[in-house]
Amino acid sequence: MSSFRLHDKGLTAGHFSHIFLVDASSAIEPETAVALTNFAEKSTTVIVTGQPGDNSRWVRADMARQKGLNISYFERLFKSRPYRSLNPMLITQLDL
Repeated sequence: MSSFRLHDKGLTAGHFSHIFLVDASSAIEPETAVALTNFAEKSTTVIVTGQPGDNSRWVRADMARQKGLNISYFERLFKSRPYRSLNPMLITQLDL
């Protein structure tokens, strides 16, 4: 969420070639949207890491939970069509 400070200092979309959303399974979608909206463009590579099923619990507003905003960005991506196939061009599963 603090990425808005960089935007406030004049950094614009395209400034970064890569954006890493580390442990996006614990970040709610609106939080990740701030960084992506302010800094990502077509040529920006976005790397998202997380664990399926590890949803964020930080959504306090009942209305937001009812509208599905309690689902993490990672979980929503993981459930979307291109990523369900585990296509190695889109997703890599690491075993630790």
